[in-house]
Amino acid sequence: MAEKSPMELLSFAGKNGTPLPYGSRSKGPPNKRGSWKLLIVDDEEEVHLLTRMVLKNYEFEGGGLNLLSAYSGVGARQILRDNPDVAIILLDVVMEREDSGLRLVRYIRNELGNMNVRIILRTGQPGQAPEHEVVNQYDINDYKAKTELTAQKLFTTVTSALRSWRDIQSITIRNRGLQKIINSGASLFEWHSRSEFANGVLRQLVLLANGEQGCEQDYSGLTARRRSGNFEIQYGVGSFAHLNGRNVQDVVPDATGEMVQRAERQGTDFFFNQSYVCCIRADNDEEILFLLKGGNDSQPLDKDLICIYMSNVALAFHNVNLSLEIIETQKEIIHTLGEVVETRSKETANHVLRVGKMVQLLALRMGMDPDEAAILRLAAPMHDVGKVGIPDSILHKPGALSEDEYQIMKTHTT
Repeated sequence: MAEKSPMELLSFAGKNGTPLPYGSRSKGPPNKRGSWKLLIVDDEEEVHLLTRMVLKNYEFEGGGLNLLSAYSGVGARQILRDNPDVAIILLDVVMEREDSGLRLVRYIRNELGNMNVRIILRTGQPGQAPEHEVVNQYDINDYKAKTELTAQKLFTTVTSALRSWRDIQSITIRNRGLQKIINSGASLFEWHSRSEFANGVLRQLVLLANGEQGCEQDYSGLTARRRSGNFEIQYGVGSFAHLNGRNVQDVVPDATGEMVQRAERQGTDFFFNQSYVCCIRADNDEEILFLLKGGNDSQPLDKDLICIYMSNVALAFHNVNLSLEIIETQKEIIHTLGEVVETRSKETANHVLRVGKMVQLLALRMGMDPDEAAILRLAAPMHDVGKVGIPDSILHKPGALSEDEYQIMKTHTT
């Protein structure tokens, strides 16, 4: 390995080697993790020390740098596997091998499939990796000779790379959010009870709100249905979990309660203070409420994604209510037909309804799917509906039926 000259090493710092306290003071939101991860890959300890000195006061969009160090290509691979959210790599070319840095670039792009991390090649031996050749053949984002990389240029390079990584991450997250909306779209229009529908929508909303944070619950949420003039919580997550049956106004702060009332009056949705509230009213006056609430440090809501998703939810809610109305109408028809049969055949009151319930219980005891058993309960009362076509003289005959009458009576099953 060629020794790096003192002038080469000191080019990272300001006059007399003193680190320069540069920093970006953007008014944008702070980085979610509180710091941006930058990986230094170089086999010279002095390079790590000087880079840390120069960047120790660096700040970008409210977050400092979390500086990670690797002294070989092999070491860098492990760090990158453990830290997929590294934003920038300051990468030396010649380490344990003459092309260790270039091999690492190919590993990052081809094997890890990480196309987002910004790779800045820093070399003290440009002859080993000519800029034109490297830029053409390798997916790197910048190429710097260490002798030219002063503290000011290092600051500028890092800031530019962070801006690129931030924007790429935003696009990536947005695309994933849109894909989640597309994937959830089909399920919205499947048949649900109102509670199943609302619970599924809420879970998806919280997922969209929490973005890429995985299991972290930065946002809490609830869904409620209007009952007796109030919104009663049907399902909640986060801080609203285990509040089922409670009145929304009793469990939210006054300011949030005012926004809920506003959404209720106007039948619309609002974003406010890291929170979102939406009230959807169907044509049959069924109303459903959704509330997302985050803390002061929560990831900002992606308003566009949520609006796209909730426009589909509103359409699906109308569809669910229409389907449920059709089902209720079908149940009423079946019940009415059952009453007609009972009246015509002078059965004991509610005989056909009891038959339906017994059939459902027997089906469940046999291990039948609950949904199929419920369909059987609706269908079973129709087992005697054919009696409406049997003449009264046969249906109400007090004595035994003749052979011909018996044959006619048997036709009620078909």
